[in-house]
Amino acid sequence: METDQDSIRSSSEQVNKKLPVQERAADFVFVGGFVLSVAAVTAYPSQTKVQGLLIVFGYSFGTGALTEIISGYIWPGNGSSMMLMRIYGNAMDSTASAYISNHKLAHYAKIPPRAIFRVQILGTLVQCLVTIGVLNWQMSNVHDLCSPTQPQKFKCASERSFYAASITWGVIGPRRMFDDMYPIPKYCFLIGFLLAFPLHILKRTFPRQLRYVNPMLIVGGMSNWAPYNLSYYTAGFYVSFAFMFVIRRRYLAWWEKYNYILHSGLTSGVAFAALIIFFSLQYTGANLSWWGNNIWQSGIDGGDGRQALLPVPRMGFFGPSPGHYP
Repeated sequence: METDQDSIRSSSEQVNKKLPVQERAADFVFVGGFVLSVAAVTAYPSQTKVQGLLIVFGYSFGTGALTEIISGYIWPGNGSSMMLMRIYGNAMDSTASAYISNHKLAHYAKIPPRAIFRVQILGTLVQCLVTIGVLNWQMSNVHDLCSPTQPQKFKCASERSFYAASITWGVIGPRRMFDDMYPIPKYCFLIGFLLAFPLHILKRTFPRQLRYVNPMLIVGGMSNWAPYNLSYYTAGFYVSFAFMFVIRRRYLAWWEKYNYILHSGLTSGVAFAALIIFFSLQYTGANLSWWGNNIWQSGIDGGDGRQALLPVPRMGFFGPSPGHYP
């Protein structure tokens, strides 16, 4: 009688018999992408040198803040260069992670490696064209785009954060930021490096109690919350806790069979629901006032981002006064 382990082993052997993706195919994609990147940086008037691409291509993960700081030191006062380097740096990170995740899921679904590779390349090309078309359409047809009072809620929270980062790390620059305005945060790099040693000792001392504690995941997870408020992530936290902790402990067989399929279903459902809600309600100007639409404005971080814990000083702004900038 065939057991579950025999069935899994047989399925893995069937997938492994499929032809793998040749390494030269990945090399071709890398070279092609790098050439297009060089052409974009050279042709677009961003005052960015091609050498900047070598900076971001040298990292494999966690490139966001590092790319911003390094590009800010290399090109001080240039917000466009910082934005381009951040885009390429994040693209290397997110694309590599998505590539591996897709192949892992394809292995579970018994999809041949070459088939998933072809779909990834085709999907990337289509996605680039669709994204450019949608962005151009939005900028030409959506009134008051990215404004805090935009009626269809196109407030561009991530884009506004991206713009703020270009001002902070590009126009102002890390040299002025760390040397004059805020000298203490630069020591956080040293603190983060030194914290690795006591944390390693604690995990060696208490392996069972701390086996699921990963400081990188904790810090990275906290950083993903900005610039959104709690309403964007609280529901996902409840769902993750239920499936990744409760159900995984009590119903492991069901979890192994349906958890990731359910994840894909929920993700697809959100995408389809967003399209239906937008074209049927928001685009037509319908205004539905109920708890689910209004609760996000109740906290200090709601209300179009105009709340503050502290009152505005009498001079009307925070920070150094004009003429006293570093």
